[in-house]
Amino acid sequence: MHRGTAELRPGCDADVVRAHEVGAENDVRELLVPVLRGRRARAHRGVDAWRTPLPPWAMRLARALRVLRRARGDGPLDVAWSDDGLTCRLTAVRPPP
Repeated sequence: MHRGTAELRPGCDADVVRAHEVGAENDVRELLVPVLRGRRARAHRGVDAWRTPLPPWAMRLARALRVLRRARGDGPLDVAWSDDGLTCRLTAVRPPP
């Protein structure tokens, strides 16, 4: 249903996520997804000035990125991801160019 990329940068409070609905390739949405630190942290609000509620796919993505950080450390990474409405999958992980 959604797919896109995420930029993980060390020391930042949020990851820059670019997403679009599958089938709507020209409609790209950019948002800041909070970096979850610790097991009890929840991603239900964005880090913008209005603390905008995140869509469900962004909440699942934040949890997947938390697992990735535990496995790879807090270094800079570019991540490709896709979400089918139930599960978020990381499809590619690479260092930034």
